[in-house]
Amino acid sequence: CTVNDVLVGATSAALSRYYFRKSGANNTSKICLRSILLVDTRPTTSLQTYVDMIDSGKSNDVDWGNQLGYILLPFHLAIHDDPLAYVRKAKKTVDRKKSSLEVIFTCKMGESFLKMFGLKVFLLPLCTSLFCSPSTINSHIIKQHLV
Repeated sequence: CTVNDVLVGATSAALSRYYFRKSGANNTSKICLRSILLVDTRPTTSLQTYVDMIDSGKSNDVDWGNQLGYILLPFHLAIHDDPLAYVRKAKKTVDRKKSSLEVIFTCKMGESFLKMFGLKVFLLPLCTSLFCSPSTINSHIIKQHLV
């Protein structure tokens, strides 16, 4: 279980409790909440692998930077007695979505769109959607590397 799984689970729990407290409703079948979760598409490797490449003089073979894709992550509104049930549901959903082709597709589409149109046009829809519509963006960029 990662920190981001807990973050998504806690957000789902908070939204669920807020919704049920404010509305008093018991049915959430018509509610569809989604979040954008940024995901690094690079395989997790140890820091020692990169250190060995740099020491051997093959630092040009190291591909620096992040390769970001994103997934549209649904929030499930439900009332659970166990607070960890939200985290378990979030982990199951995030793992399923991360293993799909959605992450790779959005990464490659973003790269090709950036190459064709440039940075200003690439960032315009992102900035417009962040400030003009209520949405949530969670980050899954930082990875822990074991040495």
